[in-house]
Amino acid sequence: MALSYSLLCARQLLTPRSISLSAFLPRKRSCGQTMLCHCMGKNVQHFELPRYGTIQTQLRNFYKSTRQQLRGKTNVEKYSDFTSLFSHVRFTCLVCGLSFVGAMIWNYENIARHHKRLIERGGILEFPGIKKHKPPSSFGLFSKLIDQYTSLTAVRKLIFNIIAVNCGVFLLWKVVPWHMMMRYFQCAPTKAHSMTSMIFSTFSHVGTFHLAANMYVLWSFSKPIQMFLSKEEFLAFFLSAGTVSSLLSCMNKVKRGLLIPSLGASGAVYAVLAASCYMMPDSRLTLAVIGEAFDFSFSSKSALYALLVVETAGMLIGWKYFDHAAHLGGLLFGLWYMRYGQNLIWNKRQHVMKFWHDMRQASKKN
Repeated sequence: MALSYSLLCARQLLTPRSISLSAFLPRKRSCGQTMLCHCMGKNVQHFELPRYGTIQTQLRNFYKSTRQQLRGKTNVEKYSDFTSLFSHVRFTCLVCGLSFVGAMIWNYENIARHHKRLIERGGILEFPGIKKHKPPSSFGLFSKLIDQYTSLTAVRKLIFNIIAVNCGVFLLWKVVPWHMMMRYFQCAPTKAHSMTSMIFSTFSHVGTFHLAANMYVLWSFSKPIQMFLSKEEFLAFFLSAGTVSSLLSCMNKVKRGLLIPSLGASGAVYAVLAASCYMMPDSRLTLAVIGEAFDFSFSSKSALYALLVVETAGMLIGWKYFDHAAHLGGLLFGLWYMRYGQNLIWNKRQHVMKFWHDMRQASKKN
């Protein structure tokens, strides 16, 4: 049966992982220089951050002033090369490994907890579709929101929580000092950015539209993806996809000599989209607003092919506004996982679960 899901239109499709205009905000060192001045040589004058205006305006003004002052300079040192990416590859493998091992242990604990509750109830099963009678609450709207949340499936609850984390990080940009947010929540292959930014940047958005569009598309695909991934597997999948997309982004930046960091969840969102489209190639997709107004739709298989072509072309040609390498990384990871990765990793989780079970039994005996 053909299903219809809503997408954002044109360049806003899945809100690409937008490249931040901040480049490198000045960060004070012990010598009194900023991080930017230190990396570029002592002859470069210090940069001052604009004090007023919105975050986007300040970042744009700072980037323009920095670019103007860099013109004609020949003593700019390279921030990184391909040898520096070894640590990024190791970190990506570490995140992917720990994510799936942790998800397998989490899955074991959930099964053990469910088994324990089943024994305590004398073998009586509890069906999630049957609602228990609750006394009326004086907080009508709040109670309805709680009921809506509790009625969600496990995977959709997890996705709702991921959206809440993204909104929380968005608010942090308004209150936390910028040098800290730039270091940990924007991804770039430089010493000025923490290695953990490869995963933290997946939950980071500066613009309101960027956040809203990414979360809208993620929520739109929460229904189809829950048919193929459990909540534990989805969390490992999402974290791994975000880190892999950051790795490809860093590789592309080093190859092209780009110093501009990027942020956003669209790498991981693209992986969710690719996984859903691969498993449901005949389902129907539509463009938000336009598709509903003109009754226009297309197959998910066609959308997947189109995205692969566009993102590959954008990376090879060097379109600068979006981080096409991160998008392509998310698409390829989603396709690889549903085609091969699920059988190679998640479907063999019994080995990890048995090891964890033996450890638990040994600890109880001691």
